[in-house]
Amino acid sequence: MSQPGHDFPDVSDPPSVSVFTIALAGSAGVALVDLRLRAMRLDLALLAIAILLFAGLTAYDTQRLKRIFDERRPETSGSIAVLGALTLCLDFINLFVSLVRFTGRHR
Repeated sequence: MSQPGHDFPDVSDPPSVSVFTIALAGSAGVALVDLRLRAMRLDLALLAIAILLFAGLTAYDTQRLKRIFDERRPETSGSIAVLGALTLCLDFINLFVSLVRFTGRHR
C-alpha cells in the first residue's frame, strides 16, 4: 500500500498497474472506433484521456524506478537504468504527442 508521505501508489500496489493497463487498452479500443466515426468530440475526449493516462504512467514509472534503485543489486543496475530511461522516454514522447495533438486542432 502507499506510505503516508507519498502522492502516488507504491509499485507493489497491483490495482495501480491494472488500472493503467486497462485504461491504455480501453483508449486504444476507443481510438479504433474513432478512426471509423471521425467524431471531433470523441477525438478531443480521447486525447484528454491520453494526456492524463501518460502523465499517470510517467509518475508511476518514476516511482517504480525509484523503488528498484533503492533495492537494486549492483550487477543489474546498468540494464535497469537503460530500461528505465527507455520507459520514461516513451512516456514523455507519448505525452508530448498527445499534448501537441490536443492543442493543434484540425480546421
